[in-house]
Amino acid sequence: MPQENENSHFCDHVIPVCCLGSDGGHGKPKLIGSAAVLKYHNQYYVVTAGHVLSEVNINDIRIGEINENLLDYQISYFQNDDVVDIGVIKITEAISKRIIQGPKKIIDLDNKSNYLSRFRLTKGWVATAGYPASRAKTWAGPNIMKLQSKTIKGTIREEIKDSTDTTFSFHYNRKKSRKEGIKQVVMGPKPAGMSGSPVWLDESQYPELMEFAGVVIEYCPRNKYIVATRAEVVLQCIQEIERHLQATQKG
Repeated sequence: MPQENENSHFCDHVIPVCCLGSDGGHGKPKLIGSAAVLKYHNQYYVVTAGHVLSEVNINDIRIGEINENLLDYQISYFQNDDVVDIGVIKITEAISKRIIQGPKKIIDLDNKSNYLSRFRLTKGWVATAGYPASRAKTWAGPNIMKLQSKTIKGTIREEIKDSTDTTFSFHYNRKKSRKEGIKQVVMGPKPAGMSGSPVWLDESQYPELMEFAGVVIEYCPRNKYIVATRAEVVLQCIQEIERHLQATQKG
């Protein structure tokens, strides 16, 4: 679905994660989070929050804007504890092309401009794009979903107590603009439900320089900040999957 705003380059890299309802899949899938498709060392992965994958059976998950199970027999790894919250599913290139439709794009980590080193995550502007739970869902057909993703921007604040070796946090402000002469504030989306959304170093004026920073895992409404798993933790999980596959092949 095309995004009609100046932040479309963020929205183009995020896809919805849904699960089947309790009626055995006869109803409409329920939105449970967001995700992105990563390419790394010429392999393809779906990346989201660990708690998104831990809550449902992988066979009941629908990735992207199609109501179809594409994850049968795919290798998944997720961790959801006090240290790490991340989920990764290895997919084939063919499945990635099924998931990534229309204007959607893959995050190509083989392109070094799309990887953000940890030492740069001490300050600066970031942005995340995902699917807030409050957004209404529309259906274009029995197997096609059309969901509208939204962008939230903020500033990294390492002094926040929830920032750790595996996570970083950033403040955000939902007040987007104020009309002159009218006391009316245009509000941005609530981050609730955006778990699994990719986070970027905000180079919105130069979208070709976008750098992947991590994955949203928690929203703290009282203090208005978002917690994200760092990009290098994502890569560690990908490497764990590859080590498992290599060990299995040798066995």
